[in-house]
Amino acid sequence: VQLLGPMPSEQKHLQWKKQPKGVANRNRALEWIMENATEGVFYFADDDNTYDSRIFDLIRTTRQVSVFPVGLIGKYGLSSPVVVNGSVQSFYDAYNGGRTFKVDMAGFA
Repeated sequence: VQLLGPMPSEQKHLQWKKQPKGVANRNRALEWIMENATEGVFYFADDDNTYDSRIFDLIRTTRQVSVFPVGLIGKYGLSSPVVVNGSVQSFYDAYNGGRTFKVDMAGFA
């Protein structure tokens, strides 16, 4: 399946550095998954990351949502959930970006 999502017209006028990169394509892919997938786990692997193969064993056990630390990222060197007594309490990440959940795209399944 090849999915392309056009950039919204209200964002096309923005300078190159301020234009969202790949967001429309990612949203189109998520739309397709929600319309067509009936089982399985979805994971945002990123082409500029390196993965330890053990993460895929962990992902396979996901029942609803899993969050994982992502290393070698940003000025802190880490993007990670903060877990207290087995429950995610917050996220540790150098980039805030106004996000509700401050976790790298490769940090959840």
